Amino acid sequence: MKDDLEKSIEELRAERESLRREHEELELQVESVLKKLSSNTGDTMVSWEDFKGIPINQMYPVNEKVVVFKYHQTDSVMKFNTYVKSGGTFGMHDHDVDEDVYVIKGNLVEETRGDKKYLKGSHIFYPAYELHKPKTDPNDDVISEYDVVFTKKSKV
Repeated sequence: MKDDLEKSIEELRAERESLRREHEELELQVESVLKKLSSNTGDTMVSWEDFKGIPINQMYPVNEKVVVFKYHQTDSVMKFNTYVKSGGTFGMHDHDVDEDVYVIKGNLVEETRGDKKYLKGSHIFYPAYELHKPKTDPNDDVISEYDVVFTKKSKV
């Protein structure tokens, strides 16, 4: 009986350690994606596979002014709510999938398009591999909200 109990305790400890390692690996993967989204240097590609590693239904800060929340994922579509404080910005980046951004509240200013400003109700389309750097107008004192949809094209 005592040996069985000790064996069970050791199995539980091993399982806990395995789960702890998995959690650490996931956190490192998520941190890597968030770093790519906020950086203006190095690897600009934030891929479909990168986004798949972000758990659903959790808020993640990209930086002090940008937060993302993944709320939907299928084999071909991922959806995020994105919140950007006044003057907030992403780093220059691109994706291997199409991105549709819908401005729900506030604004989006696209630096790579001559600082074009999109307001509430606007739709912004970024085809796969287009470098872009979205930000908000620092003069608008509002938290902007976007619905962001990534679409993976099916292979024919």
